[in-house]
Amino acid sequence: MSDNVLVKGSMVNFIPLFSPAIVTPLPDTLSTSVSNVQINGKPVCLEGDENKVKVAGCLYFSAPFIIPGQGELTISELADNQKSKAVRCNGKAMLLVGKMFGAKCKVKTAAKFQPPPSFPMVSDPNPQYMGQGMFITTNNSVSAS
Repeated sequence: MSDNVLVKGSMVNFIPLFSPAIVTPLPDTLSTSVSNVQINGKPVCLEGDENKVKVAGCLYFSAPFIIPGQGELTISELADNQKSKAVRCNGKAMLLVGKMFGAKCKVKTAAKFQPPPSFPMVSDPNPQYMGQGMFITTNNSVSAS
């Protein structure tokens, strides 16, 4: 099945639930590694361009660690329907809107929990949380499969 091709500037939308953590994602867009293939004046995104997405400074918490920490969001894995199979550009698959990609929140500053007075603050021991996200594109005219 075909889907819309992603172009430079397509939105990367992370879903806040990185179970069991809740993340406040910041907006980001895709950049691209090519300029010779364009749709409506915008370069297409190719497989590997998703690895450039790094959204730092996103607040998160995970019960009982309710004093927010900060994490960096990245795309951990594309779904099969987010890479073109029949169409190639410069030897690489084109990125497609598809359904949901896998995402990772890498903890940079741990969230904390404040126990009763006279006990030390406790930090979240988890180094990362896994979640999902989706792409939103302005290209509504060109699709690929």
